Amino acid sequence: PAGPGVTSSAAPAAPGRRGGPLAAGRSLQLDLFRGVAAVLMIVNHSGYQLLRAGAAAGGWPAWLVFVGSAAPALFFFATGVGSGFGGAGSEAPASVARKIVLLLLADLLLNWSTGTWLGLDFFGFAAVATLALYLVKRTPRPALAAVIVLAAVLAARFGLAPFARGRIAEDSVLAFVTGIAPVRHVSYPLGPWLAFPLLVFLLGRRWRQVDSHAETVVVAPAALLLLAAAALLAWRGAVVFRWGSVSIAWFLCALGIVAAAWLVTRRVARARPAL
Repeated sequence: PAGPGVTSSAAPAAPGRRGGPLAAGRSLQLDLFRGVAAVLMIVNHSGYQLLRAGAAAGGWPAWLVFVGSAAPALFFFATGVGSGFGGAGSEAPASVARKIVLLLLADLLLNWSTGTWLGLDFFGFAAVATLALYLVKRTPRPALAAVIVLAAVLAARFGLAPFARGRIAEDSVLAFVTGIAPVRHVSYPLGPWLAFPLLVFLLGRRWRQVDSHAETVVVAPAALLLLAAAALLAWRGAVVFRWGSVSIAWFLCALGIVAAAWLVTRRVARARPAL
């Protein structure tokens, strides 16, 4: 299979766990998680294209369309998990280069269909994330490198925002790196989108060997806290939006949706592996 974050034979089968997340050299949970991400993306795009303006602005269809807006976060999350499941040096440079080239070509065609050649949309950012994770894995201490880059990405987008907003020009390199200002034809700047694969790369490394009960213990409360924090910010008037510049409220909400989807797919992969 081809696509963002694809990892074949990323980890050994988990012995004695029929239908567990890892089976026959594949992560059944990760396969299902990618399927959920695809469904959410279809729901999001279909909602905007097919629903009347009034239907898309309120009621349960609007909530479905909003949840679907987290689809890119799920895909980039899957990129990090797939890379984390694979051990250090598990993928040859030629394989990584081929994947990056294919993603960039797909992104080129996607931009060409909108009337421009240069840009960075979904496939292009998947290529950037794949390259970033590959470079992190090549360092002597991948986990520490991922933590440092993750901290820098979050600090650049949310820590500097109160001081840098209005001082960073649109369509600039700084705007692309920080994500504080919009960049023309760039749907996914580094800040904070690179945080999704980096954060989950760390989790993938932590849980790739065993079907850990700690995953449920940690992820379930985290999902509730993230969604509650996003709801509180929205209730207090914060913007919940991701286009141009991702707001903190949307970022927390997307993390919560990702965590909830990860838990659900984990349960389903264990209970219904044939799905």
